[in-house]
Amino acid sequence: MTAEFPFFAKVYRRLLEASRSYKKGWEAVFFNAHNDFTWQSNVLLAPLIPTDDDDKVRRKIGATATYLDIWLMRRAVNYTRVGYSSVSYAMWLLCRDIRCKSLTKLLDILTEKLVADDMNFEGNESKGRRGIDDLRINQCSRRYVFHLLARLTAFNEVGAGKGEHFAQ
Repeated sequence: MTAEFPFFAKVYRRLLEASRSYKKGWEAVFFNAHNDFTWQSNVLLAPLIPTDDDDKVRRKIGATATYLDIWLMRRAVNYTRVGYSSVSYAMWLLCRDIRCKSLTKLLDILTEKLVADDMNFEGNESKGRRGIDDLRINQCSRRYVFHLLARLTAFNEVGAGKGEHFAQ
């Protein structure tokens, strides 16, 4: 308790701050929080080891949050539920697989999972999913469509030299 708890409490507090306000280097954490992904903290803490320095913590969180961001948006564009109960088992398995991994091993695992995932932006015809080409606004997809449009707009504004305004 006295050795590991302070480390995880400090990191958890940083995650909460990054979830509430847009910060450079922590964008994926903010995006996942913006999508109300409630499993985020559990998953982001899983690969950490109390001996990790600040840079390694930031890099592990960045990689894992980016994985979650891609994973969530792939499901959203395919009209697949991403609520807490719908993804509980998948997130439990992910936490198990990435628990206490080195940064190199973590990156390998997350990359393998993205490549092996049958849910992608192109869809999955065998499951009746057509991906982003079939994305339309409906009662369930509205928030994800707006989120995606805001991110695309922010990306273009940064490219045009207007600065980062996703949070607004």
